Amino acid sequence: MTQALVPRCGDTVRHRPTGEQWLVAYADPTTGDLAWVGWPEGRAQLSDCDLVARASDAVHVRWVNRIARVGSRDNGSPDHRAGAVRRLYPDAWRDDWTDDEASS
Repeated sequence: MTQALVPRCGDTVRHRPTGEQWLVAYADPTTGDLAWVGWPEGRAQLSDCDLVARASDAVHVRWVNRIARVGSRDNGSPDHRAGAVRRLYPDAWRDDWTDDEASS
């Protein structure tokens, strides 16, 4: 997968081994990991995923800011996706973002 085709937060991918479509929480080309939005949380190999739909910039920013604010799982352990999203998409992360912006 070339750098230009790497999915980003908010995109939709198809996971070839399962045929499932996932909303992308993050895709890290350095580690080769892709994490999806939802539960159960998990990761797959980025190389097993095909980009189905690219999110608009506005949708990308909304998902980055929603996921980056996820605190912890039900068992109290931190959700790894929040830190990864802040690290991978610093240009979309806004400390002052509110969910009200999602409707504008």
